[in-house]
Amino acid sequence: MKKKTTQFLPKTFVLFLIFLSFTSISNAQPGNALNFDGATTYVVIGPTGGVYTAGSSYTKEAWVLYNGANFFNAENIISSLDPFWVEGGHLRAANNYNGTTPDVEDPAVFTINHWLFVAVTYDATTGMMTLYKNGLVVATHTAPSSAAGQNYIGGYNDGGVKYIWQSNMDQVRIYNAVLTQANIQADMFSTTAAVPANLVGSYNFDVGTAGGTNTGLTTLPDASLAGNNGTLVNFTLTGGGSNWVESYAMVVPVATAATSVTGTSFNANWNTPAVGIIDSYIIDVSTVSDFSTGIAGSPYMAAFGTNTVAVTGLTAATTYYYRVRADKASVTGQGGYSNTITAISTLPVNSLSFNVSKASGSNLLQWSTGGELNTKNFELQRSSTGNNFITIATVNASGNSSTTKNYQYSDPLSLNPEPIYYYRLKMVDLNGNFTYSDILLIKNGRSITVTVYPNPTQDKVVINVTDKSLLNTTATLSDIGGKRLQNVPITQTVTTINISNYEKGVYLLRLANGESIKLVKD
Repeated sequence: MKKKTTQFLPKTFVLFLIFLSFTSISNAQPGNALNFDGATTYVVIGPTGGVYTAGSSYTKEAWVLYNGANFFNAENIISSLDPFWVEGGHLRAANNYNGTTPDVEDPAVFTINHWLFVAVTYDATTGMMTLYKNGLVVATHTAPSSAAGQNYIGGYNDGGVKYIWQSNMDQVRIYNAVLTQANIQADMFSTTAAVPANLVGSYNFDVGTAGGTNTGLTTLPDASLAGNNGTLVNFTLTGGGSNWVESYAMVVPVATAATSVTGTSFNANWNTPAVGIIDSYIIDVSTVSDFSTGIAGSPYMAAFGTNTVAVTGLTAATTYYYRVRADKASVTGQGGYSNTITAISTLPVNSLSFNVSKASGSNLLQWSTGGELNTKNFELQRSSTGNNFITIATVNASGNSSTTKNYQYSDPLSLNPEPIYYYRLKMVDLNGNFTYSDILLIKNGRSITVTVYPNPTQDKVVINVTDKSLLNTTATLSDIGGKRLQNVPITQTVTTINISNYEKGVYLLRLANGESIKLVKD
């Protein structure tokens, strides 16, 4: 008998294999899907009695790519005697199906040629059935008790398996319990089940070689502990159809709020998907929420690694919507749509004049607008330092106006007011967008020749001079040890300097009259 020997690989090669392993894991999802031919192909799973008990609660989930080729025919996703299907472009579900009407139906037409996450839950306690698309509730209705029975993926047994799914399917899960919306949303982007204890079937479809010769690979493994493997029926398992194919499920960006909103532009933003390889992003922008028409320049394109795109040339006082999808050359156009973000390409107030003056025992704030669009209110904000503003009052706006509107508010002074008060307006519209006015300052009776704000600051400091004798003089900025950092010419009553390049700490601004002011960089 030969003695067993052990061979050791070079360390660098081992490290390469480890790196390659992690690279493969990161790229493994979404892996493969299964293509159904819409005529004869289906998968039978579990025992004849079903994977859950008749009369019990359940949850069914799947990522699907619907091509609409059999638009007016029924196409089943996951079925037993309690089918879950698409028909006439509408997502449907039923318990103990009577062959005529569903128990619940999504009123919206199903998205064609883009991966979409769908789910249905049935609560045996309340009798309520709920449909989800991309983690959002789209329909609810009461239903009779569940009937269970033999389970199929991609077909329905009506005197023979028929009503076959056409196109691709991936990541199917069946639970014997009602999942919450949070659970369903977690499952949408995870290969790990949200409630594994109630999982009675889990199928990730990562079998074979995408588009290759896979004859003989007719088992769909169950990743749950239930062991309810599936058997493929009538699949050719060669080529690009009726076979294991590349999936692009789960590769969905999350659109985030627009930034840099102006009267004619905004930045559309999104987060990178957690899984999948991405070549580029496609951004749809429209003035209608269903994106039936796009604006000039839409769809916008952005390379992978970019998570924002500037949308310009817009019309003021107009509501815009945007959504994002990921794209990859080998599965061009299949990326699922993100959530939809509403961006208002206008400021709440088209023009503004803002003034503060002294009145008897108060500071009088007066402002006027030259035009308003969906303006909700004005928040009057005050500070004694030029930052850390607090809201002291809220004044309702006109809402919509094309004429001049005048407003005012009297801010009563305490017996011991701060030497300086800074004021600004926060102008808020009905959708929550807002913008700020310029900052105004007013002295409260004490002799002050110079003020600086904001203080502390991170970058810019505004120097306001009220003593005209200081005009056309030079101030100096130094660190706390007395080292001169820069000269500051005072040629007008308001001067702005930038200290963003300095380290955090305390600095001194010395004026020509000998006065010194402490600045704090944070």
